[in-house]
Amino acid sequence: MPRTLSTIIIYYPAKSLQLLIDELLLQGSHVLLVVNGSNETYNALSIDQDKVIENFNSSNQGISKAINIAISYFMSKDFDYLFTFDQDSLIPNNYLNSMIDSYNYGKLTTPELVSLGSSIVDIKIKDISSFEFHYQINPFDFKIVSYVITSGSIFSKDSFNKVGFMNEKLFIDYVDIEWCERAINKGCKVMINTQIPLFHKLGRKHINFFGYKKNYHDNDIRVYYIIRNCIYLILSKSTRLGWKVTELRKLFPRIVAYPLLSSSKLSTVKYIFLAIKDAFLQKMGKMKYISH
Repeated sequence: MPRTLSTIIIYYPAKSLQLLIDELLLQGSHVLLVVNGSNETYNALSIDQDKVIENFNSSNQGISKAINIAISYFMSKDFDYLFTFDQDSLIPNNYLNSMIDSYNYGKLTTPELVSLGSSIVDIKIKDISSFEFHYQINPFDFKIVSYVITSGSIFSKDSFNKVGFMNEKLFIDYVDIEWCERAINKGCKVMINTQIPLFHKLGRKHINFFGYKKNYHDNDIRVYYIIRNCIYLILSKSTRLGWKVTELRKLFPRIVAYPLLSSSKLSTVKYIFLAIKDAFLQKMGKMKYISH
């Protein structure tokens, strides 16, 4: 039986986190919780100290550094696969084994494969009560994509030997995209299995634009990192020209839309300006303007 490590990055988690931990343990995985500062919600969880490994950061160190802590632990121990999860994700009952089967089959057909993600179901928009968590999954139905989100993705030691760790300069946002861009530039491939669902919350809010539901963040911290990191990566050598062009097309509508949709418009304009300035000055890492 393969040995799996599942890591969850924790920062003021939702109560559904307990469901994710319990399901991962039920599916036979070791669980590593990287906690970015303790808080009451986390402390209220029921944690089996014999089955769950905890790593506490005294403050919020960001997604990228937290994942790197998990990668370092994974690389130093006798595990075959690493799964990375966000704290608000949920999985069906046979998720881990199905993803392992799919990853192994993908490696046979595409040896350059370094990460496999799943099909995301937005639980903010769709009611998960209408989905059956116990059903047969086709582990061989996948496609090559430009990136996979970190939550629910599977990696092997070969993945990090070829591509490296996450870029800690980004702190949060675009961390998974930058890693995948770097992988593709190195001749590697990333895929998703279109038949294995991951139930996950995308964005904080959404708008209905001519029948199309679009997620967005009404949060100045997230807006800052999205704008800053986007520009930084457009200027970076680690991203492809086609990606840069696509992101440029998205950037300008975001700069206009975020203040319009914001509940604190002037504040959002201010942090967009700071994000643009910091990106060009390459002032990266954890920003100091807002406590978080």
